[in-house]
Amino acid sequence: MMWRSFPACLSLVVLFVGGCSLFGGSEDTASYGLVVGYVNAPDGTPLFGVDVSTDEAATTTNEQGYFSLDGVSPGVGRVVRFRMEGFVPTARIVDAQQGHASFLRVTMHSVGYTSTIDALSGGQVQSPQGGAVDIPAGGLVDGSGNPYQGQASVAVTVFDPTTEEGKGAFPGEYKGITSTGEEVPFASFGFMDVTVTDQDGNPLQLAAGEQATITIPVPQGLRSIAPATMPMWYFDPSDGRWYEEAEGTFDGSAYSGKVSHFSIWNNDVGYDRSYLTGRIVDCTTGLPVECARVTARGISPRNCWDSGERCTGPDGVFTIPVDANAVVEVWAERGGAESQHMQINSAPKGETLDLGDICLGVPQLQITLVWSEEPSDLDLHATFPAEGGREHVYFGNLSSADGSVSQNTDDVDGYGPEIITAYRLRDGIWRFAVHHFGGMGTICTSGARVNLVVENMGIYDLTPPSGGCQGENDVWLLWDVTVSSGAVTSVKRLGNVLNDVVDESAFNP
Repeated sequence: MMWRSFPACLSLVVLFVGGCSLFGGSEDTASYGLVVGYVNAPDGTPLFGVDVSTDEAATTTNEQGYFSLDGVSPGVGRVVRFRMEGFVPTARIVDAQQGHASFLRVTMHSVGYTSTIDALSGGQVQSPQGGAVDIPAGGLVDGSGNPYQGQASVAVTVFDPTTEEGKGAFPGEYKGITSTGEEVPFASFGFMDVTVTDQDGNPLQLAAGEQATITIPVPQGLRSIAPATMPMWYFDPSDGRWYEEAEGTFDGSAYSGKVSHFSIWNNDVGYDRSYLTGRIVDCTTGLPVECARVTARGISPRNCWDSGERCTGPDGVFTIPVDANAVVEVWAERGGAESQHMQINSAPKGETLDLGDICLGVPQLQITLVWSEEPSDLDLHATFPAEGGREHVYFGNLSSADGSVSQNTDDVDGYGPEIITAYRLRDGIWRFAVHHFGGMGTICTSGARVNLVVENMGIYDLTPPSGGCQGENDVWLLWDVTVSSGAVTSVKRLGNVLNDVVDESAFNP
C-alpha cells in the first residue's frame, strides 16, 4: 500500500501521536493538557531537533518544526523551554488546562557574534550590531565556583523587539518583577543574550562580587522616546519570569549598565495602563470559547510590547492591561487557528475599553500522534462522511474538499508528531487509524501515543496493544467517533491491529 506522494503543508487540522511506553488506553478522558506548536528560524525555516520541555515532559521538533507535549499537569504559568545547540534558548508560558491543547509559535535565533578573551586579562567583546560586554580581569568562575584562568568564548546576541522576529524570540512575557516585588507589564527597548563558556563549551559565570558592563542597543525607531535611564531585567528560565536587577544609562543609541551574572538581559520600562475587555466566541455556534489565548500588541507610539490572556475561562471573557492612549493590535487564537486581527485605540489611563465579542474558529476534533525512533514512518489517517460517500485525509490527501479537515505535518523518520484537525463535523461515523508505512519494528513496539481532543468533552488517549503486530502494512484502529447535529455524541475505542492491509477499506467503519 504505497500511498506516499504528497509533501506536508500547513493546515487547520492538527493530529498528533505521542510517544509513551504504556499500553492500552482509557474510555475516560485524560486528566492532563497538551502543548503543541512549531518552532522556526527568523527567516521562517522550520527548526528540526529543538529540545522542547516542561518540568515533567520533553520532546523534540520534527522536520517541519512541529512538536507535541502530552501529560502536562493542569496549572497556571507552566514554563515551556526551547533549546538547540547553536541557538539562543528561549521559553514560553502557558496555562495548561485539563482536556485542552495550548498552541505555541516560537522563533529561535542562532547564537550571534562570538569572540575569545583571556579570562585572567578580561576584555570587551562587541558585536557588529553594537551589543557589548566588558568582563573584568580574573572575574570568571566555572560551574563549581572555582576561578577560571583559561581562554573564554564570549557570545553576544542582540534582539530587536520591534520586529516580528524579535517578538517571536522574546522569552516569557512582557512583564516582570520589580526590585520591590511588584509584577508590572513593560515595554522592551532592546534585549540581548550574553553566554560565556570555557574551551570545552562548559558555562562560565561572574565570580561573587564581580560585575560586567553590558551594552544593549536601542532600535532606531525607539531612540527618540528613550528615557535617560531605564531598569535592566534578567530572564530566569526556571520560572519563566523577568526580574529587575540593574539600571542602564542611555548614550543616544544604547543602554549600558553593570550586571552580576550572564543571562538574557532586557531594557524595559513600565507604561501607563488602561484595559481591554471582551469575550471570545465560536464563529459557528456563538458560544463562549474556553482556553483561547488573547494577544494585544503595541503598534504606536511603542511597538515593543505584548500583553494578553493565556487561557480564557468557561465564559470566554478576558481583561488585559495595555499601553494607554495607544494604537493596539488584538487577536485571539486556539489550536493553531487565529481570529481576524483588529486595530483599536486604547482607552486613557485607568479606563477600560470593551471590544464585545471576538469570533474565533474552534477545532472540534484534534488528534495528535508521536512515537519513538522506529518504525521510522507511521502515518495518521482520518476518514469521515462526505457527499455521496466518505473522504480520507492523510499524507496523500492533506485536506478535505471544503478545507474543514486537514493534516499539517507528516513525519517520515521517527518520533512525530503527525497532526490532523477538524473544524466542522459532518454527521455520521468518523474513524481514526495509524498505518505502519515503513521502518523496522512494529506498531506494538513503537512506543506510540495518540491523543484525541474533543471539544467540550476532553482528551482521549490510546497506546498500542502488546501483541498482534507483524510490521509494514499493519493498521492500528484507534476510535470510531459518532457525530450527530454537528457535535460528537460518542467516542468508541477500537485499539486492535489489522495485518497485511492492501486497500483503503480498513480505514472505513
